[in-house]
Amino acid sequence: MKNADKNHARGRPLRVLVVEDDKERIEALLGIYMYHDIAVAESAQDANEFLSQYQFDVVHLDYDLNSTLTGADVAASIPEQNKSAVIIIHSDNPSGVDCIKALLPDAYPISISEFLSKNEFSSRLKALYHFLYDIQYIIAPT
Repeated sequence: MKNADKNHARGRPLRVLVVEDDKERIEALLGIYMYHDIAVAESAQDANEFLSQYQFDVVHLDYDLNSTLTGADVAASIPEQNKSAVIIIHSDNPSGVDCIKALLPDAYPISISEFLSKNEFSSRLKALYHFLYDIQYIIAPT
């Protein structure tokens, strides 16, 4: 049982780490997880610091970040206490997604641009999180 499943069974908010440097994407993800505990890391360095200090249920991971390190560097250094988190790769960089998937084979690749442009974000997340409680409580109305 993944952490996200166990934590919702207990009725507590998800602990979500968003690793993203694009302000629009950050805002979209904050809206989706508005009723949960969210940390935002705009660089790989910040993400690694959060991951070393806190336990997360969900990690949204972009590949291209405004630094010399990438989402693959974050994926390669996820500490043991976060190995059971649900990892969502929301990058639009196909080779970057492949690189992260090679490191984290259980991660879910999801193109955030596709969801935002087609307004399918909530329905795709609903399918992804089939194991969570009623999804209408964690997705902001569109």
